[in-house]
Amino acid sequence: MRAAALTLLATALYGAAFPPLAATPLAWIALVPFFLPVTRVSPGRAAGLGLLFTLGLGVTVTWWAPRMLTDFFHLRPLHARAALATRHRGRRRPSASQAAKTIRS
Repeated sequence: MRAAALTLLATALYGAAFPPLAATPLAWIALVPFFLPVTRVSPGRAAGLGLLFTLGLGVTVTWWAPRMLTDFFHLRPLHARAALATRHRGRRRPSASQAAKTIRS
């Protein structure tokens, strides 16, 4: 439980290094609470903490992406989130404009 809490703390600190807070020195400090528990647990648990860290970064760093799609490509918020969540197997991931065209059609 403590390892997960430290991992979430690391994602919060790392996210604060990006706009709108833009406290860039935190990017260097933020990894410490993540690396401390990862070096002391089993490889499987470390992989789980890495997944938690990655998912946390996705939320804290790319929170602006759905808003960008709604503002610049005039997508509805639900469609913007769907475009970001789309998986494309065996193909290159489409650009945002291609995703917008697909959703509109």
